[in-house]
Amino acid sequence: AAEPGALDYVKEELKERIREESEAVRSIRRDLEQRSEELDSECSFFFMNRESFLAQSTWPKFQDLKKAGLLVEKSIRLADGVRGKYSKNMMSISHCWETSAFPDPTNTQLKAVQQYLNDHPEIELVWGDYSSMPQGDRTPRDKLEFKRMLPRINLLYLSTSVVQLVDITYPSRFWTQFESWLAMQRCTPNGLRGAKDAGDVRYQIICIHSAEDDYEGAKLRKTWQTATADFAYKVLKAEDVRVTNLSDKQAQLPKIKILDTAVIEAFKQTSELPDPQEPDQEVEEMPAEAELTGNQTTGLEQLKEKVESLEKDAERMKE
Repeated sequence: AAEPGALDYVKEELKERIREESEAVRSIRRDLEQRSEELDSECSFFFMNRESFLAQSTWPKFQDLKKAGLLVEKSIRLADGVRGKYSKNMMSISHCWETSAFPDPTNTQLKAVQQYLNDHPEIELVWGDYSSMPQGDRTPRDKLEFKRMLPRINLLYLSTSVVQLVDITYPSRFWTQFESWLAMQRCTPNGLRGAKDAGDVRYQIICIHSAEDDYEGAKLRKTWQTATADFAYKVLKAEDVRVTNLSDKQAQLPKIKILDTAVIEAFKQTSELPDPQEPDQEVEEMPAEAELTGNQTTGLEQLKEKVESLEKDAERMKE
């Protein structure tokens, strides 16, 4: 039988863990309630370092990685992302889940990403939804973490390098098409522009299974490389664009049309708060006609007005 003192110690340790977990849950809930707009422009995410990812024999689950201490939490700030701060050494994976419970039962996707990492030693951190967001049975804290990160995934695909693992279903799904559009954009002080020049490209299409670059890859580039926000909204809103959870589509669609304004506002922040690691990097100035005068509505107010309008559209979609 266990010593009474030992049982008391275990009980106290358990109580302390419960207190810590409860405080973490309260902290995340406060963030979601009080700092929702701030989180849209700066949000922390969980990454694997390249060595950990290369060591895996099957696609690792978030909860297992967190328990093993193999996740790295990093804050992604839009004002830094538009300047390319994360595109050289951070990577996000865009892919389809091949079953409802597990994305990669044959390890084809895992091996493709590992090969990419071997070919690109500059990549230090890797983000992928199965490894970087809570999965399956979630604790209250996990659920809030998921709720905090999911609506802001656009920060990753707009800021980091992106590996697109393309199978034949990839061009028909909402999330992967949305991620493709974001990955193929170039952030400028005047808003989003298609990334056509080699020096601006952040994405890499890797076709897997029976997909072919001359077909699926070419279709993605043709559709999204020069697509405007209005075009992206129209295409992704269509009923034939598949999504597992309709609420995801309803949450993300309103953001598409305001990204131009958000990027312009982010460049204004970087001009006021230059990155200390890149003191010599110049930022293109806004054209005179785009500058705001005192009696104009500020960019932030315009952004809020657009959000309200688009959220009403999303509500009507539910009816």
